[in-house]
Amino acid sequence: MYIFEFTDEEIKIFNKKKNILIKEKISSNIIVNNKLYDYLKLYNILLNIINKYRLNNHLFKINIKVLIFEDISPSEIYLYKLLFKELSNYKVSIIYIKDYFPSNTIFISGKELYYHNKRLDKLKKGKYILVGNSDNFKDLKTSLENKYNITLLEYEKCNTIIYEKV
Repeated sequence: MYIFEFTDEEIKIFNKKKNILIKEKISSNIIVNNKLYDYLKLYNILLNIINKYRLNNHLFKINIKVLIFEDISPSEIYLYKLLFKELSNYKVSIIYIKDYFPSNTIFISGKELYYHNKRLDKLKKGKYILVGNSDNFKDLKTSLENKYNITLLEYEKCNTIIYEKV
């Protein structure tokens, strides 16, 4: 099973069997604010990634889960599923991350922060759990604590726990 996370700057693919995280950079105009803008370019990049890392298996159906951090429209869900529909032997599921964690969890996806399926704008004083995989995790954590005057807790493997819980 593979878990895909699409961000503005990269596609993250987690291989659940081998416990490996693959990161592939993409150009900045394909996904903007975690919304698909250039479907055809993303489809071609996805084909290249699948061939490069040999993610296809012609004998058995492969489960793919696409992580979603905010509410999206039914047409966006259709586009995500359509990315893999042309390829054979893939079963695609759309996963809303908030369903797998407590309500006081803040998620990091790329450079974006999400809380209750929305982009982060306000927080009340209290304790929150910070979860996600980002290159600038420590900077985001300290800036959040300073900006909102909150306490942030994190799991031991907070960068891969999203992929492990799904």
